[in-house]
Amino acid sequence: MPPKKTNTALIVTLSIIGLVVFAVIARVGATMANRGEGPASSYPDAEYKLTLPKSLLGGKYTLADDLSSSAPQESGGSWDKSDMKNWTGVAAQYTGKGGAESGEVLTLSGFYGQIRHPEDARASLLRGASQGENVTLAVPAEEITPAGADLSLSCQVMTSDQAGTKATVPMCAWADDNTSAVVAEVGKETVSQAPEEVDLEKVAARVLEVRDEMRRPLG
Repeated sequence: MPPKKTNTALIVTLSIIGLVVFAVIARVGATMANRGEGPASSYPDAEYKLTLPKSLLGGKYTLADDLSSSAPQESGGSWDKSDMKNWTGVAAQYTGKGGAESGEVLTLSGFYGQIRHPEDARASLLRGASQGENVTLAVPAEEITPAGADLSLSCQVMTSDQAGTKATVPMCAWADDNTSAVVAEVGKETVSQAPEEVDLEKVAARVLEVRDEMRRPLG
């Protein structure tokens, strides 16, 4: 039995959004190119890395595609990377139980290394994501600190019109001294939700869970 049209369209939409997000990483260096390299002591110590677990959010999502090779790496490109040092890009797409036919998709893209200005990296990830083709920023980025958390995230809501299918795409980005990523999660209940009705506090809390599951000590 073929997958429902709505689910197929959802996968197409999220795949395109994912590609937009992957491309954003390259823009982070360009956005922060005016600072100059500065002394080595101005970079934080490298203590954490990002991994791609086989599942996320308590097993709700399963790793469907490791796309890290599509994410820019430190040795690639000619753009300025002066606010990041010794970094590696990571990117992936996860799907709900039943794979693509589940209509539940989570995409993420980010990097780990030594990040001199985390707040700028976080803002750049979301700013770049809002500049994708056929994508509209519906709810501008706002800073959210989930209850009990010691880290703030930046969250926004985009709408995407891909292949004639409109979707609401909430996403949040975090950045700390060593890790930064943007995460977009869309399911059957949220894809047609009005952008202004998205509970970004809830989205931020879930993205913080994703961070906790991905972030691990080096070594």
